[in-house]
Amino acid sequence: MIAYILLIIGGILYTLGDILCLKWLDGIQARGLQYWVMVVAYMSGCLFLIESFKHMHIAVASVIIIVINVILLVVISAIFFNKPITYTQMIGVGFAIVSMFLLK
Repeated sequence: MIAYILLIIGGILYTLGDILCLKWLDGIQARGLQYWVMVVAYMSGCLFLIESFKHMHIAVASVIIIVINVILLVVISAIFFNKPITYTQMIGVGFAIVSMFLLK
């Protein structure tokens, strides 16, 4: 159970890093501090992933954190960036979720 909590926190931090990276690359609020917050978010997400390896197989943990990241990015992109979710993306997320259960 602890591994899943670590992976959820790590996935959220990865997603935060992705969003900050997008804004930083687009020049929106492009400041040095934002860059370092992005780096810290990515590194923190990685530390949570590494910690989860103590409780779960490395391949399974890696897939779970990436799936969490992808799901959050699809939802956040739709809500905050007005990017429509395509049928193909929905199917891809569905397959990603199924893959998590198959790897257990």
